[in-house]
Amino acid sequence: RDKQLHKRSHGGIYLIHTFKPFDPTAIKGGIRVDRYQFIGNQITFNIGIDQKLTPTTLFRTSVGTNFKPPFLSDLFQEGLWQVPNPDLKPEKSHSFEIGIDQLFLENKAKVSLTGFLTHIDKITLSRQVAPTKWQRVNGAKRKTRGLEIAISLKLIQNLEFSSAFTLTHARDFPGDKESPLIPTFKGAGGLYWQAQPKLSFFIQGYGVS
Repeated sequence: RDKQLHKRSHGGIYLIHTFKPFDPTAIKGGIRVDRYQFIGNQITFNIGIDQKLTPTTLFRTSVGTNFKPPFLSDLFQEGLWQVPNPDLKPEKSHSFEIGIDQLFLENKAKVSLTGFLTHIDKITLSRQVAPTKWQRVNGAKRKTRGLEIAISLKLIQNLEFSSAFTLTHARDFPGDKESPLIPTFKGAGGLYWQAQPKLSFFIQGYGVS
């Protein structure tokens, strides 16, 4: 019924730069400006440092901000079990991570260990508004911290195996409650084969707790 709600426009611009003041040091930075209709300008950034401690050891850390606009279906779509919420606000977050990469077996194997911490404001949650109706609403805060280990092996030419395992602990505030639908454990693995210079095959698998 409201013609200005029939569509929403979005545009943006971003800049990414890497600066190497010394050969073993790389400083990476990025800034992004997004323009969303009815939400306004959103500015996010990320800055990080990669530092080679030895020829086979890389230390890295980064800090940044982000945001996630609400889905159009959550804003406007009336469904059998859904009540729209046109006042839904975007989630905004800031995060920090620190990690190390280590090469083994003459650079044929790599093990990475990463720790991360994320704070999200105005988290998007579901609330029951009728016996069979639900609506997406903004909550308060979510704090997530976790640890990830990733392994990559390329012992044979043109054949690479990779895997990653992630442990996540997420809590919602106020109340210090366990966050819904956030898996405690995630695992992933894959096999990549470069059969020909212009032909490759891969298989991947994923699992969550």
